[in-house]
Amino acid sequence: MDGGGWSPRRKSWYDRSRRPVEEQIPDILEGFLALALELKARRAKREREEREREEADRRRRELEARRQANAELIVQPETQAGAWYRARILRAYLRALRRWAPGTEVSVKSTEQTIDFVDWAERYVNAMDPLHEAPRAAEFEREEYSWRASEHAKEELSRLSGHDWAKSWKL
Repeated sequence: MDGGGWSPRRKSWYDRSRRPVEEQIPDILEGFLALALELKARRAKREREEREREEADRRRRELEARRQANAELIVQPETQAGAWYRARILRAYLRALRRWAPGTEVSVKSTEQTIDFVDWAERYVNAMDPLHEAPRAAEFEREEYSWRASEHAKEELSRLSGHDWAKSWKL
């Protein structure tokens, strides 16, 4: 809204006995010009401020989009690092287990078969490790880990400790 032409310098011109309106025409035109220039300047200022607001809003939206994209990407290296670190720990454990108890066969009750536990565990660790060429194996993925913590804490700890290894990219 441009103020409807109101200005603190608005003037009225009347036909007076000492000075008829015809003699005031230069002053009237000068007043109209001043008013028009003032309205034009206010409109230009308003348009400039609106452009600046829109530009600031656009920059804010772009920054938010970049932050969101980065947040999604940040999850990947954290998840991969957690899976990689977990795989390293498990590999060290499996090496120690092989030295301590070679040929560790176990009986799996659900399938009524006997397997070499260390070989099975190595396949599991290789599937988990984002830097190992072994493909993901759906048989090793767990549905859910149960922790007593807030959902945000669960997500962070699960990702950083390698529990979300199945969600990380295989490189």
